[in-house]
Amino acid sequence: MLKKIKLKKMFIELSPLIIILFATSLSAWGMNQEFEDLSLYGPKKYYPNREKNDEGWIIKEIFLPTSIGNTDIRGHVFSFLDLQDLISASRVSNGWEKVVKIELKNKPLALSSRKLGITATKKFFKANFPTLTKLNLSGNSLGAGGAENLSKANFPMLITLNLEGNNIGKVGMGSLSKATFPRLTLLILEGNNIGDTGAERISKANFSALTALYLGNNALGDAGVGCISKANFPALLALDLSYNRLTNPKSLFKANFSKLMMLNLNSNYQLDFRGLGGLSRAFPQLNTLNLNDDKVGVVGAKSLSKADFSVITTLNLMQADIGDAGAWCISKCNFFMLTALNLANNRIENKGAEYLSKANFPLLTLLNLENNSIEDAGAD
Repeated sequence: MLKKIKLKKMFIELSPLIIILFATSLSAWGMNQEFEDLSLYGPKKYYPNREKNDEGWIIKEIFLPTSIGNTDIRGHVFSFLDLQDLISASRVSNGWEKVVKIELKNKPLALSSRKLGITATKKFFKANFPTLTKLNLSGNSLGAGGAENLSKANFPMLITLNLEGNNIGKVGMGSLSKATFPRLTLLILEGNNIGDTGAERISKANFSALTALYLGNNALGDAGVGCISKANFPALLALDLSYNRLTNPKSLFKANFSKLMMLNLNSNYQLDFRGLGGLSRAFPQLNTLNLNDDKVGVVGAKSLSKADFSVITTLNLMQADIGDAGAWCISKCNFFMLTALNLANNRIENKGAEYLSKANFPLLTLLNLENNSIEDAGAD
């Protein structure tokens, strides 16, 4: 239920703060808004006249401090109303540039789950944001058209871009690969159904400053991962390939990511771990490896034991189906820098715990053995 917010012109003295009640109806700006949770809309001192009924809160009046000039009234009202309809907000606040100025305040521009659509994004991406550094557009159903609009945007200072869950697809990846974001370091593309073809297209992007790339849940197979591994991302430090369809880790062995430090292969259920040791040669600086919910098994654990992960500090093998035999293999690994090891949900029993107790992990500070079959004697 939409309720009109009225601003009446008067002065009210509150010690030590004097606040002004402005006499302008927000409905004239197209800002009728339903309020359900007051915690979203700024300090309570800005709306002391309010009531609650069965349908939620109704704000009768809004109070603003005297430090706000008349020229900034729209901006400040919008800043704590946090409108969901960003198209209306852009009109209220004299365009998208005003919206960005209000929302930023030295924080990322968060426009996630706003259902912006093609029309709004086209206008948005045409606006001039010379200082914009972080942009979150996740969950907006941008599609290929929105990606094309984005590829033409002029964001020279952009360093973080979140496009998760936008159904951009392979066509949109072709457009995005042509974007010019010279300072981009973090790109989140999870859940966009890009497939191997989309992976091939985004691998041709010129993101030379990119340090972290998130490609989880994109139906990538070996061919797509192989294309990504050939991308010209020389500064890449973190790569997320979780929830994909990778079957052979060899598609990563020739990657051009010599500086890679973090690799997430979580939930690639068909991955063959017999050649897992090759990852240590492909990524000599790797310090974090996530194999959670992968069928590593004894074969994969044995492969790990033969690998030279000399600088690895964090290894996640939760629910990797290794059992006692796999625990023995892990205990033989040369993980001299390892500080955190997750072996939860692995069918490890007392014998496996005994093997692990003899492992040479001098820096280990965290060992997770939850949900295994280890009795008190094995825990000791």
